[in-house]
Amino acid sequence: YLQYNPYNNPLALLITNRQVYEETRQIFYSLNTFVFDNDLFLPVFLLGIGRHNAVLLRSVHWRTKMRPSGDNQISILRPWLDPSPSGRDMWTSELAYIRFMGLLASE
Repeated sequence: YLQYNPYNNPLALLITNRQVYEETRQIFYSLNTFVFDNDLFLPVFLLGIGRHNAVLLRSVHWRTKMRPSGDNQISILRPWLDPSPSGRDMWTSELAYIRFMGLLASE
């Protein structure tokens, strides 16, 4: 999740202006597959991109002991991306973040 060369980052195009950002972020997050070899990086990624981008995700894979193949697990994430009052808002609730980490540990 660290950039090797942030000055030569093609995603820098997204910050050209607000219209470019709004149009390209939807394409970037909905059409790409995001793969994590370590499930501990997933919460960092989600918090880093923010809920407004996380809700666009369609394909998220992470490998665990129980799922070494790293199948698409977006259905596990979906309930955590909804800002409903169900106690799953990990962007504003530390308790929800801890619960999400517990879910990942149990997978």
